[in-house]
Amino acid sequence: MPTAGLGDKFYRRSGPVGFPEEESLEIVIHDGKKIKKKAQLVVVHHKTKGVRYKLNLDEFVVEKDGFQTRKSHVPLGEDATEKLFSYLLSREKFANIAKSTFLFCS
Repeated sequence: MPTAGLGDKFYRRSGPVGFPEEESLEIVIHDGKKIKKKAQLVVVHHKTKGVRYKLNLDEFVVEKDGFQTRKSHVPLGEDATEKLFSYLLSREKFANIAKSTFLFCS
């Protein structure tokens, strides 16, 4: 799967003609010498079911040669993603950050 920076997105068909299209937004949330962490938000545009989304959190071990091996994978479905966002926005410090233009750059 291609890597994209903040705000970059890529699309892929998730099936034959008439099936939904997926929009993926990926960001590296930690880029250390030995560990890299990524978050990927996948938005599925479906004609009959509307817009659905899921969040994937991955941690990779970076070898000396630059090769990355996935150490852990946490997939969050739509309900879990919504609960996480609601929880973060309910925290006062996070809500203040979310209201700033820093997080809403496009």
